[in-house]
Amino acid sequence: MHWVQFRFTRAAVAALAVVAPTADHVPTDPGPGRLQLPAPRVVVEVEPRARAASPRPLILALGQSNLDAAFCDLDPSRVQEGSGKQQRRIWNPFSGSWEPLDPWRKNNATRFLLGPGLPGIPSQRLVGRPKACPMLRFMSLLQAEEPLRGSSTTYLVKACATGTYMFDWTGEQNLEWVSWNHLPAVPVIGRHLYPTLLYDLATAKSASREPLRVEAVVLVLGETDSLTHVFLQGGAASAVSRSWGRGFLRLYTRLQADLLALGLNDLGTDVPWIIGRTHAELPDYGDPPVGAPGPYSFHYLQTVRAEQERAAADPTLNVHLVDLDGLEHVADTTPGVHFDARSLDEVGERLYSKFKEVRR
Repeated sequence: MHWVQFRFTRAAVAALAVVAPTADHVPTDPGPGRLQLPAPRVVVEVEPRARAASPRPLILALGQSNLDAAFCDLDPSRVQEGSGKQQRRIWNPFSGSWEPLDPWRKNNATRFLLGPGLPGIPSQRLVGRPKACPMLRFMSLLQAEEPLRGSSTTYLVKACATGTYMFDWTGEQNLEWVSWNHLPAVPVIGRHLYPTLLYDLATAKSASREPLRVEAVVLVLGETDSLTHVFLQGGAASAVSRSWGRGFLRLYTRLQADLLALGLNDLGTDVPWIIGRTHAELPDYGDPPVGAPGPYSFHYLQTVRAEQERAAADPTLNVHLVDLDGLEHVADTTPGVHFDARSLDEVGERLYSKFKEVRR
């Protein structure tokens, strides 16, 4: 018996002393004519171990603008927040605290949208209307299910940066390289994204009053990898799209190991990844783009989709693909790219449906 797990009462210790052999007395056969009494019954009182609280579900949402609260204004008639809003918590890296997930407070967007801004450019959290994102619906559906599993609170950490490539997240490019479509407002050096993600996870865990377990990584990332444009075209653009799968494997492997190291995965199996397959409606104006409304042409879309499908088909990975085709888009500077509020709501439902199917 392990001393941490068991404690003997004073009576039990006394009973053990009665029958414990000593140097002067060793129990032997009682001999002829003597009555052999049964040995005293030893009763060991076992103190039950304190039952540890079951870890609460933590969802990690990783990717770019269609997962973040970036371009589409919130439509309250479509985004149902539900009565359990207070039980859906999101990590706010600026306050260093868990907050109720509430788009009206603009805390459903990540640090890269809500940051302090640059000189002459105010933070997005200070201007404009609240924005929609798929995780509002996802977390509402998750919260509705959790009481059935004995949990009352769900947690979300978002790590999204608009317009990023897969290799932004794996830190494979040179430190001086800055994502082209972040200039000049929000420069994001890719090598810093992954360490920032780990920092947010570690600080979020330490600030939680409950144990947490990452139940899924939701990934929507691939539009930018499909691009050819005035800064990246020809062989360079095609190489980026072909390397999506290699970059994803590196990201998947590193994050699985780091979730274990952070104590956010205690089930002994890989955390499932739910990937939204980059939608087929992205416009293709050739390489280089000809006749495009801007320097945007998603000429290598099919290459990226094939890479995503290959990752989901790999039996050694816990990866599951969700179809994001057939949805409506907002009319913005990149038409055909960003979903409208109704569609973002639908994206959240599709992602959650797959999560519910594969949850460990």
